[in-house]
Amino acid sequence: MAPIVYNKPFRTFKDLVSHLSGKGLEIASQELAESTLKNINYYRFKVYLRPFLDTDINRYRELTKFEDGLELYRFDSRLRDYLFSIIGMLEVKLRSRLDQVVTEFSNDPFWFLDDNWFHSSKYADIDEVRLKINIAFNRSRDDFVNHFKGRYVNNTGNRYNNLPPFWIAAELATIGNISVVYESLAKSKFSYGPRKNKLDDLAKEFGAANFGSLCSWVTVLRDVRNRCAHHSRVWNCNYREPAQIRTILDQQLLPPHNNRIYLVFVLLHVMCRNIGITSDVKDMINGLLTQYETSQKFKRSIGMPENWLCDPIWEV
Repeated sequence: MAPIVYNKPFRTFKDLVSHLSGKGLEIASQELAESTLKNINYYRFKVYLRPFLDTDINRYRELTKFEDGLELYRFDSRLRDYLFSIIGMLEVKLRSRLDQVVTEFSNDPFWFLDDNWFHSSKYADIDEVRLKINIAFNRSRDDFVNHFKGRYVNNTGNRYNNLPPFWIAAELATIGNISVVYESLAKSKFSYGPRKNKLDDLAKEFGAANFGSLCSWVTVLRDVRNRCAHHSRVWNCNYREPAQIRTILDQQLLPPHNNRIYLVFVLLHVMCRNIGITSDVKDMINGLLTQYETSQKFKRSIGMPENWLCDPIWEV
């Protein structure tokens, strides 16, 4: 289909509310509706009305209220704040334990600059991470950076001999950078006996069966965290399925969708439980569902089985 020129006219907030009303949406308060669109933006807000839309006739289902969409928006906003906070705590732990395990095993605080520890197929990816950290390091004016810049270089002999040890460099890395480091490590280099591997040991600290599963989890956390950071919708989006998580659920209470946020809730619960973060994921999620009753109509879109609280995973 050939593209056409976009020529839709500008609409005032009053026009936009009239447009929604014309599609069958009940508007109890014109003032509330206009104020909401002014503060949120029509394009951002209308996606929260979409679950109520009959797409066959392009009209909202009977008795659908403007406030229904607003409640979903508020539910998603609160959920996003919670996810961002809890993933932040996990991110700090994932950074620090990665460095502690690899630095101790390699006896090299600059291990992230040595290709020997990474898959050869990932050399380009890991070098891009080094470049990004280097740019961040050179631009930073933080005291800990200035302290290193003014006193030290490393002895790696490569083009990043200005960079500090990973425990410092990690403070300048994004969660995306960290996920690439996890994925790029050559697990075979960390064996220390028959069926013993330092990276698998690290994974088990977080509740994962092996390092491959942990890498999958870090990638999922990155994706969710980035949606939160950009204030994007999180409650009914598609995500990668985190490895292993579905297999530890009650097989009579499996989610209707394997790529929705429910499996991330379970993942957060497992990780927090294993590393001692005192945040009750179950109570927080259930509390939000109770507070924002409209969200309970869309448990399937969240990926939740109807009786999700009966799964023994939440009692562990």
